[in-house]
Amino acid sequence: VALLLVAGCSGEDAAVFSPPDDITPPAGVVETTALPREAADPVTVPGPLNEDGLGYLIHSYLPDHVGEAGSGGDVFCAYEVFGWQLQTDTATAWLWVYCEEFFYEAEEGTAFSTPVTIHLSELPEGWIVSFAERPELGSLYAESVRNMFPSEFADRALDKGSSRDLSAEVRQSARNHGG
Repeated sequence: VALLLVAGCSGEDAAVFSPPDDITPPAGVVETTALPREAADPVTVPGPLNEDGLGYLIHSYLPDHVGEAGSGGDVFCAYEVFGWQLQTDTATAWLWVYCEEFFYEAEEGTAFSTPVTIHLSELPEGWIVSFAERPELGSLYAESVRNMFPSEFADRALDKGSSRDLSAEVRQSARNHGG
């Protein structure tokens, strides 16, 4: 009312706010009445499995199943795919993974970087991550990486790890998340 009075006194056109004529969501917006997915429910991707679907599954899986929230913070992970192989109803991906825990205002917590093998399966509902393998520690590390990875990827993992700064990607994700 004050806006209309001020606008009316000043001789300017008054702004009139009204609900939109069309309340249909724009294309690409999905409305649902389904309950939110439980944290324990596996994330699925419909087949056929492609690089985008693989990336979505890995990104969804890593923080809760490979990352470690040792002090109750939020875990963020970044990864580099060395390669992946699709078979009839299974797939395997070989990665270098960096995960870090963050607390309020992006305070850093525990972090680690390691090679990981991701195993996927196709179910009637779609593709899921079945499980992940991490290497043994200490003197068994190199041998376990060689058992987990094809030789060309094992050599790369043992020599240099990731070719990107995954820690910077994780810090940016935590900032974008508001942590």
